[in-house]
Amino acid sequence: MGHLRSNSVEFQFQSIREEFQITVRQYVRERLDGINCTVSDLGKLSYTCLLLHCTVSDLQVNNIARPIEYENAVKSKEAARENIQVAETERPRQLTQANTVLREAETQAVIDINRAETDGRISRNAAVAQAEAILAQYEAEANAFANIIIEQDLTTDGLMAYLGVRVVSEAANPVYAGIEPPAKTSYLGGN
Repeated sequence: MGHLRSNSVEFQFQSIREEFQITVRQYVRERLDGINCTVSDLGKLSYTCLLLHCTVSDLQVNNIARPIEYENAVKSKEAARENIQVAETERPRQLTQANTVLREAETQAVIDINRAETDGRISRNAAVAQAEAILAQYEAEANAFANIIIEQDLTTDGLMAYLGVRVVSEAANPVYAGIEPPAKTSYLGGN
């Protein structure tokens, strides 16, 4: 691409070559007129200078070396133009890519929010259900204890003794406790 642009600049330069030759020819003519040279009859393209013993019949410009600053400026301008064109062609792709990343992030955010809200509802419902189950269990036990107290005509100390006996009797391993017996038992024939 840079080669084509550089050729374009070269073409522009070559197109003004004729104009440049005319300008140089005019300059040469003026210089030769200053030293008594005459213009020949060849359509003002030939100049004869007797003082210098020469005839300028044609002027051809070859191998013009443009200044390095000019060449560098042309190259820099072409490189900048190419960079601008690359940026302009890349811009829609980069915008599409950025919009895609943005949409993906927004979608992921919505998914994460929905997941967090769902997890929160599940956790809250599980905690409520567990609390209700524990409350129901305690209410059932309280009702059972209340029924035992009523049916057995027990006091609070009597209920505690009853529960202690049940715990010890249902234990898989022997239970050793340093507590006083709940009630004094008597045997036939003993004091």
